Amino acid sequence: MVDLLNVGPLTYIYLKVPLATTDSDLSDLPFRVGDWLVEPRLNRLTRGDESIQIELKMMDVLVCLAGHPGELVTRQQIIDTVWATEFITEKTLTRAVAELRRTLGDDAKQPSFIETIHRKGYRLIAEVEAVRRTAATVTPLPTRSVGREDDRSPYPGLAAFTEDEAEFFFGREAEVTQLWRKITTRRLLAVIGPSGVGKSSLLRAGLIPATPEGWGSLIVQPGESVFRALGRALVPVFKDDTRTTAELLDIDDPAHAVTVVSRWRGTYQRALLIVDQFEELFTQNSPEARASFAVLLRRLVDDSDVNVLLSMRDDFLYRCHSYPPLRPIFESLSPLEQP
Repeated sequence: MVDLLNVGPLTYIYLKVPLATTDSDLSDLPFRVGDWLVEPRLNRLTRGDESIQIELKMMDVLVCLAGHPGELVTRQQIIDTVWATEFITEKTLTRAVAELRRTLGDDAKQPSFIETIHRKGYRLIAEVEAVRRTAATVTPLPTRSVGREDDRSPYPGLAAFTEDEAEFFFGREAEVTQLWRKITTRRLLAVIGPSGVGKSSLLRAGLIPATPEGWGSLIVQPGESVFRALGRALVPVFKDDTRTTAELLDIDDPAHAVTVVSRWRGTYQRALLIVDQFEELFTQNSPEARASFAVLLRRLVDDSDVNVLLSMRDDFLYRCHSYPPLRPIFESLSPLEQP
């Protein structure tokens, strides 16, 4: 049986196929649990007009149970799958399941979603079915159309891939998916890797074109004047506002920057600011500018509800520890390896 499922602007083909029979990666595959649409890529649950963002670990628990619908999944199996080598107590799992039940509207005593098997584990008793996307969960940015008369090489050599070259960029799909999963649950994090590994290409041709529906994305490279670089990046956003555009060229303090970035943030449901080649903050900017920009980033996270992603060479990571506003990135690092 095939039905159409509409979720806001998205359309899905709803296939009544047990999830366990599909060969897609559950961390990326949308599926249904009862009357909820589950989108692991975005850590999101949707039912009708209700959309709920949940924590990454909670989603991992749900995905683990959904991979074995109707079967007992032991507590240890869930812990090993979701938390791997992290040291946790069983209360951590109990709290995660309790929060999942609360979010799903389930009752532990008379469950319709997750059943507790005393002293053993849990069983997902709700019907689990696969959903095939006809419209992507994420919306690519427009890319340059390439005709047959364009005989240039799609490989940019030593230069990074750009948004316009997203159609040629491939091989980092898993990294893009995992990054967006982290971004939707953390507001300050970092991508690190050695020089030349492809961090800028990943961000510009992979991550930004995969910006989810309702999100805004902005990318900045510090250069020798990080506040002016931020102002220049915002110019296209306010191109129809000549007064603001003129002010953007003279941004030189965190307070002014917070005001303008907050205006940009307010035009989207959620927003991501990417600072690429973050090591330039340390190599090309004064100590005063470094400290001020670190304060700015934390204010954008705490006061303006902007998600911030830093990308830098791994040999500069230790410098971030000298700036308390940046220390949360050490809790969620994404190392990028050679493809």
